[in-house]
Amino acid sequence: MGFFTRSIVYSVVFAIFAAVLVNIPNLPPDSTFEEFRFAPVPPLEGPLALNDALNNAEHLFVGEAIAPEGLAIHKNVLYTGLADGRIVALKNNKLVTVASLAKSCEKHKDGHCGHILGLEFDKAGNLFVVDCYTGIYKVNITTGAVSLAIPANKPIDGEVPQLPDDVDIGSDGSIYWSDASAKFPLHKFVLSILGDTSGRLIRTNLKTGKSEVLVKGLRFANGVFLADDESYVAVAETFASRVHRYWLKGPKKGTAEIFIDNLPGYPDNISPYKNGGFVVNALISRESPDMIGALAPFPNVRKFFARVIALSEIALQKMYDAYPNSAVQFALYHLQHLDAALVFIQNHHYTALFYDRNGKLTKALHSTDGSLPATSDFAELGGYYYFGSPFNPFLSRKKISY
Repeated sequence: MGFFTRSIVYSVVFAIFAAVLVNIPNLPPDSTFEEFRFAPVPPLEGPLALNDALNNAEHLFVGEAIAPEGLAIHKNVLYTGLADGRIVALKNNKLVTVASLAKSCEKHKDGHCGHILGLEFDKAGNLFVVDCYTGIYKVNITTGAVSLAIPANKPIDGEVPQLPDDVDIGSDGSIYWSDASAKFPLHKFVLSILGDTSGRLIRTNLKTGKSEVLVKGLRFANGVFLADDESYVAVAETFASRVHRYWLKGPKKGTAEIFIDNLPGYPDNISPYKNGGFVVNALISRESPDMIGALAPFPNVRKFFARVIALSEIALQKMYDAYPNSAVQFALYHLQHLDAALVFIQNHHYTALFYDRNGKLTKALHSTDGSLPATSDFAELGGYYYFGSPFNPFLSRKKISY
């Protein structure tokens, strides 16, 4: 059998296998695979015009600051949370641990050692920190005392949060937070990319303990931003490349709408800025090659990949149960975790999008040289812009030049 004939046979066999796998009912994962399409990427002109304002960013604390996703400033001190569960402050050019959510666990285990995503201060100076597995904690940055404010193991509107992500705090103590997925925890992040519309924006009253869903049906609910006058709360929908707004006051109170659509990248956190404005962090550019956008119109292709991953996980788990070993444990951990997601987001163009309080784009600052890969958050302090990331093993900064 010649090479050409073998290629045809292999292709037919693979096509049959793929068709069968996609059409067998009730196989994992429990995902929604719908066709959707993005509008063309907006041209980089006007306020979006390309520049090199964020090129040549510095990398600080390499190997020490692992995945400093969220940033918050209190009394001119920068705080961030790390993948190992520590909350750290940048003081005198050193990282100082102020508290820790870390729990003991084995390396590369699918469980969790305390992984921090979003964080935000309330008016009284209490720091609220999102542990993406166990919930939202209240932290005293002076004493290091930690208390669980919102547990993630209780159903909200019939669904248990699987991936608490970001948080903002109202003046009345209300906690606004995103549940990125009601189906998949962080260590199954790839399945969220392939097909998941269970993300939610939630409000919790700490006094009563009652939580309510404000916006649902989101393709990975991410950054949360409460307007300075608390007239609305916004949430980023990462894998739909847009931001939603839920009205808290005024004639539209109690209703949601698309606030900013067709972003030039996939948004992560929404950072407060001057005069009531905010910055949307375009974690992943939608410029070519864009695997997320390329796969969006093909639900069966995404379903095939998702089922291969989910079934592989089941097989690996059975292998580990029968013969526990570090190699299989490592494979289980990395099969769907953030590391695997780098296949979808190998893009080194980061954009910080500056908006006024009404959602009008005023300017964009770009990094095109790869020095700010996979950037998730933004803060301005002491003549520098600082940048967080869920992937990078360092904290980044760039001296403000314009």
